[in-house]
Amino acid sequence: MPRNARDQCFTREWIERQRVGIKADPILLEKAIYCLELASQLCMAGLDFLLKGGTTVYLLLPQIRRLSIDVDVATSSSREQIERVLEAIVTEGLFTGYEEAIRVGERHERIPKLHYEITFEPRTPQRRGYILLDVILEEPGYTTQMATIRAPFYEPTQEVQVRIPTANSALGDKLVALAPDTTGIPFGVNKELPRIKQLYDVGMLFQEADDLEEIADAFARSVEQESRFLRAGYGVDSVVADLVNLARLTTMIDLRGAREEARTQEIRRGVNALKSHLIGGRRYNLIPEAKADVALAAFCAGLIQRVSRGGEVSSLLTKVRTVAEGDPGALPELVRRARLPEGFDFVQRLSRQSPKAAVYWCGSFDPALFGDI
Repeated sequence: MPRNARDQCFTREWIERQRVGIKADPILLEKAIYCLELASQLCMAGLDFLLKGGTTVYLLLPQIRRLSIDVDVATSSSREQIERVLEAIVTEGLFTGYEEAIRVGERHERIPKLHYEITFEPRTPQRRGYILLDVILEEPGYTTQMATIRAPFYEPTQEVQVRIPTANSALGDKLVALAPDTTGIPFGVNKELPRIKQLYDVGMLFQEADDLEEIADAFARSVEQESRFLRAGYGVDSVVADLVNLARLTTMIDLRGAREEARTQEIRRGVNALKSHLIGGRRYNLIPEAKADVALAAFCAGLIQRVSRGGEVSSLLTKVRTVAEGDPGALPELVRRARLPEGFDFVQRLSRQSPKAAVYWCGSFDPALFGDI
């Protein structure tokens, strides 16, 4: 299988030049380049699959914000078909081998998923060069589109098209992956960074989302799929409630009266760990960025719930997003007028610390603040 990227993309000189230009960790940047190349070669080998995960976000956003160092796909192809393709890719020589990475635990055993470590000869100072390929052996069935595999640090020799979720579908899917006590990444399993990666991507995709029906459809399909895999009785309502609880826990951190616990410590560690994966000198802190993103996740979940019940939400998503991104000085007064349910009085205090987060909570509980819907 011929490689798609120009040979220079895999040299130490190229990685160093690109690292300086985009202010990236060189080891993570090298892995990100190989992820794009693996996705390209899977396409060129004729494997029928849907590209998911962080690599997909590259292709959906106008600017790359963070590096993705694994490749997530969904496919109806068999293990045998997948491994024949991997054999062909390794034979070409850029990738030096592959090995199945066995995951243990009841949750892993229930999900029809394969994990592979794909190795390469690194040009950066890492002991062993490899990226992860995660394969779900069933497609989710939501709306997709075709996209060209590209990135500023990846120069292809030809245009390779890959099937990916739309921004709306990706947002709905990632919201489901964020819910810790139902369908998403649980607490207490050393997955602090993956959880915050999902949260960061939710915040980025939200800015591109434009079709609430499509978001809700992807959310419902992903909930059904995960619930079936896990042999659980989760539905849209239980996952929405889970997301609201996560948002409440996160946005209360460091407010008066909030308690520090194991879960809040995990959230802090995840936010701190994400910083090395961001490029361009971008900041991402618990206050205000992560709090705003988790509150907008709860807001989106609430809108999805209304859609699932046949409710009319019209342009509320756009209206609340516009207000949250508007004049920061006007936000505290809007929050002060909000009618909040019992147990959410902390939102008033939150408006001084993370105004955007407070606005998204208001959009969840008092949509009349934002005009007719």
